[in-house]
Amino acid sequence: MRTKILIVVNTHLTGVEYHRQLIPHYHLNSHYKDEFEVHQINEIESASDDFLRQFQLIQFSRMVSWNGNSKEVLYRLKKLGIISILDIDDYWELYPGHLLYTAYAKEKISEQTLVSLKNSDHITTTTPFFADLIKRINPYVTVLPNAIDPAQPQFEINPAPSSLTRFGWVGGVCHKEDIKLMENSFKILNSDETLKYKYQLYLMGFSKDDTSGMYQEFENIFTRQLECNDNTYYRIYAANVFSYAQGYNLFDVALAPLTHNLFNNCKSELKMIEAGFMKKAMIVSDVMPYKAIAKPGINCLVIRETNYKSAWYLSMKKLVNNPNLVQDLEEQLHEDIILTYHIDIVNKTRAELYRNLLN
Repeated sequence: MRTKILIVVNTHLTGVEYHRQLIPHYHLNSHYKDEFEVHQINEIESASDDFLRQFQLIQFSRMVSWNGNSKEVLYRLKKLGIISILDIDDYWELYPGHLLYTAYAKEKISEQTLVSLKNSDHITTTTPFFADLIKRINPYVTVLPNAIDPAQPQFEINPAPSSLTRFGWVGGVCHKEDIKLMENSFKILNSDETLKYKYQLYLMGFSKDDTSGMYQEFENIFTRQLECNDNTYYRIYAANVFSYAQGYNLFDVALAPLTHNLFNNCKSELKMIEAGFMKKAMIVSDVMPYKAIAKPGINCLVIRETNYKSAWYLSMKKLVNNPNLVQDLEEQLHEDIILTYHIDIVNKTRAELYRNLLN
């Protein structure tokens, strides 16, 4: 008899839902179909007991209830004999410079997340570092790294040809403090006459629905000292979670700046994982999420915090002047990533976890 799993997925799909809920469980449903049967709903509070009783395990992301009823929902599941799993991929307290800091405080998101963490039967998360912090709240934690399913069409490697070295950034709207780390370097890069017409910049994530104005600020940083034209800077509009990775095919080197703080140290290595699967070279900040993978000068270039003022420029210049190094870095990163962070590998651990919880 197959185990019936229910995943509770927010209607507003982001990379979190894609990587932590949809793709892992779609894979379980197809590759372990004799063992697991996965169903999906958008919220659990309106579901009847009769509906819920057919499931042996229910998985949530970040928070069990967005209406402040997490404890009540989890108590209900315990009474019904259903195992609850909460997956969390971001630290529950934001730093003051974060775009959502005020909104989180107003809605008491941190407090509600802690209720979900404390009362769920089991927690899954992305890295050992973050898992150690979570264990202070709930000792039952398993690390399931983010993983890529290369069978998904968006992860087809099909790079656009170019004789230039192309640098790209792919990310969400909440990265202003991170993008600012490169501000001075873009100013120097874009005024370096020796590099003129040898590189291009790609900023991905623009949305016509963005009311925050953040991407315009990002663009201003990317184009500092630059007369915007189609030969040097490109604005790439946002894509949905099922197609965004194709953006990596537009450039050669992925940029991954990240400020050093507890919130960011709890993040995952996802940007390096994506770039590795898409065969891209990388320049990354020397912070916790990337330290698990980064081999400076071998599979990426690493920027240390004390060198932020011009180090991004120097690393980009190095790659512009050494295209063979770009190829060496991308090949090595691809080799380092594809085995460890393949969905087939990570889902072996996920399937074993589910078996153990049910027994």
